[in-house]
Amino acid sequence: MTHATEAIWPGRASRWLLAAGVSGAALAIGSVNTYVLCAATAVVGLSAALGWWSDRPTRPRPAATILVVLCAALTLYAGLQCIPIPVELLRHLAPYNADVWSRALSPLHAPGPRFAPVSLDPSATRIELLKGVFYLLTLLAALRIARSKDGVTFLSGTVVVTALLLAAAALLHPAFGLHKVFGIYTPQSPIHDRHIAPLLNANNLAGYLNVALCLSLAPTLSREPRLPRSVTGAAAVVLIATQVWVASRGGIIAMLLGVLLVTAIWWRTRTARRFGLTPILIAFVTLAAAVLLVVASSNGISGELLDPGTSKLNIARQALRIVHATPWFGCGRGAFESVFPAFRTTGGYYTYSYPENVLVQWLSEWGIPVGTFGLVVGLVALRPNAVLARSTTAGGAWAALIALGIQNLADLGTEIPGLVVAGVVCAAIVVGGTAGDLPRSRIHRWANSPQRVAWSACVMAIVGIVIGASAAPTALHDDEKRLANAALAGRASAAEMRGLARAAMLRHPAEPYIPFIVGLRASDSTDDNPLPWLEAALERAAIYGQAHLVLGRVFARNFPSQARLEFRLAIEQGMDLLPYVLADAMHLVGEYDDAMQIVPPGPDGAKVLQQVIPDIPASLPATRVRLDAQYSSLDPSARAPKIDAATNAVDDIEANTRAEWCDDGEFAGCVGLALTLTERVRTDEPDRCTGYVLLARIRMADSRVSDGLAELQEAADHVTDRVSCLEQLVTLSRRAGDESRAEAALDRLLGAGCGDKAECAENASWAARDEEAHGNLRKALALYRRAYDRAPSDNLLEQIAALASRAALHAESAADYEILMRRQPDVTRWREAVAREREAAIRGSASE
Repeated sequence: MTHATEAIWPGRASRWLLAAGVSGAALAIGSVNTYVLCAATAVVGLSAALGWWSDRPTRPRPAATILVVLCAALTLYAGLQCIPIPVELLRHLAPYNADVWSRALSPLHAPGPRFAPVSLDPSATRIELLKGVFYLLTLLAALRIARSKDGVTFLSGTVVVTALLLAAAALLHPAFGLHKVFGIYTPQSPIHDRHIAPLLNANNLAGYLNVALCLSLAPTLSREPRLPRSVTGAAAVVLIATQVWVASRGGIIAMLLGVLLVTAIWWRTRTARRFGLTPILIAFVTLAAAVLLVVASSNGISGELLDPGTSKLNIARQALRIVHATPWFGCGRGAFESVFPAFRTTGGYYTYSYPENVLVQWLSEWGIPVGTFGLVVGLVALRPNAVLARSTTAGGAWAALIALGIQNLADLGTEIPGLVVAGVVCAAIVVGGTAGDLPRSRIHRWANSPQRVAWSACVMAIVGIVIGASAAPTALHDDEKRLANAALAGRASAAEMRGLARAAMLRHPAEPYIPFIVGLRASDSTDDNPLPWLEAALERAAIYGQAHLVLGRVFARNFPSQARLEFRLAIEQGMDLLPYVLADAMHLVGEYDDAMQIVPPGPDGAKVLQQVIPDIPASLPATRVRLDAQYSSLDPSARAPKIDAATNAVDDIEANTRAEWCDDGEFAGCVGLALTLTERVRTDEPDRCTGYVLLARIRMADSRVSDGLAELQEAADHVTDRVSCLEQLVTLSRRAGDESRAEAALDRLLGAGCGDKAECAENASWAARDEEAHGNLRKALALYRRAYDRAPSDNLLEQIAALASRAALHAESAADYEILMRRQPDVTRWREAVAREREAAIRGSASE
């Protein structure tokens, strides 16, 4: 096709529409929103229709035909997964899928549907069908454009410009402190401010940057670039710098691989000898230095890059269990999120939308036959021979696809349309062009009727948009949100909740959250039984700590032992639930064995005991002692049980208690035990005050008051928590009646160095509270004013005014209340307090 033919308005419109669709898909939060994806599909569908309508019959390369047929076949298969078939037939084809459907309505004690699709989340699969149509239309439109060299330049330029816009947004959002994308969209999930960008996931953004980097680096190395090397080289530098800023480990590895592949292809074309290696070496040394400088200058970047976590690989391994359960037909395209909980083996309150591995994703959702077929055929179409027949830019596109594929073995981004469509454009660049020979088979003659292709594009776009838009309101997250709002608002009746749940479970039969949220509502009401719902949630999720937590609350009413077991399971399956478990379980603890029933075995047991022991009532001292011993056995390095044991022993000798765990119950034996335990605390933390305070209390209980206070006074000079030590010295000196030592300690406390004004104010406030407790009101008032001078606050000023009134300093009190009245004119009690204090001041003056 000649350039003049391509320049007519339908061809030009097709190009710019495709550019708008590709760029818009990425910039619009990756088009993860179904309605945005519908709009993008309409744009690229119009691009494909206009481009092919104005075209003439062509001979596409075999690789292009393979990709078109593969994309169409996979999209069609996703549609077939949504078609209901008799459950009995499904039981023979996909036993696991049929079993899930047969128990879909088990909380309602009703049989499952008689007809059910292969997909265990038909709504999600229909949205995936829309994605397939979007990719197919993009491929068709891009293939028509990629037949000419200027078309290839246009396509690669579209991706590179989009990546530069993404890079600019990624850098500018945190620079200006923006918490919304473009100041409009607020991310639904918490995200670090440094990663606010149109592609919210740093790994997805890294993948797009790598695609553009390969496309910009290839023409930079070309012997006859269509754009100045300074332009493409500058784009490559910006993309590399942004890639380092993004700090994706998989992205960095894929970037290095992409650069190596582009360089290898360039060397293969034998252009290196003419261009010279010196400029390239200089450029790469400069870039390496820039990368190291950026990494070294940011703790956040280096920390993320050097994070050794491998949780994503663990998730992929767990997801292989889905492949084993649904080997032939898969669980349904897009159904991974709702199916995975049944196969998950790690705890925690997390939702995994993808297995973070493209191979596992395809095999689990499409099944082994179709998934393997798609991967093999795709690799055959994009084999190295396909790219070596084209330009250097096509080599960059091929390298981009390989880098993107490698990254998606650990950082899945192939479920983000805005990213995948960039890969589709690269595929079109690689396989585009015209075949040298006439097509031998009928399937290769599909481009002989361009108008038929155009009409097909229109039909596919319409069908895909209708199917996708109809599925959007019934997507998993929307159904979950509706149920949560109805359950937590408390306005829905049991019948209404059952109706909502029934419809949602027939759309997402494997999802455990749906029965769980209904069970949670039922546990707080009296109009429904929560047990069938919670049992269904646990059937659909191997690990579901929240369900065990709610079961514990239900059983706590009549079956405390069973409740404690459920609480322990909740902790085992999610340590983040520990605060909620303790809030509900501690009233069920009446002895040591009760407490141990909620403590899981293994390392987590020590963490739980650390939180449980402080909540044990003082009326159960023996239980606390035994739990401390258990805590020490699980974690010998823990300091809390050692301090507790020493503190308990000191409490006993202060109360003159002949404790049964002392040597024969004699006082001397109790003192010896307390000294032994206290010395252990001091040995573990010689620079902390705790052990010295316990030792001083032992000396005082053993009638050696002066020795104990002197040792504590000396220790206060070299411990790290000096302020706390001086406070303890004041308290013990007051208790012993040694006022001179107490006053000296207070003076040292007020003269102790403090890190900031707030800390100084707190020291003065503590001294003021001590003086106030001992009736020294005027001294306390002076100290409170000292604290106020360092860190003013209305609460402290109110306290000062009240204390001045108690000290009969009514004029000062009135002045303080006047300040509060001016600051808070709407608070009527300040005005009343001013009048009251003025009147008291007048009465005091008259009496004098």
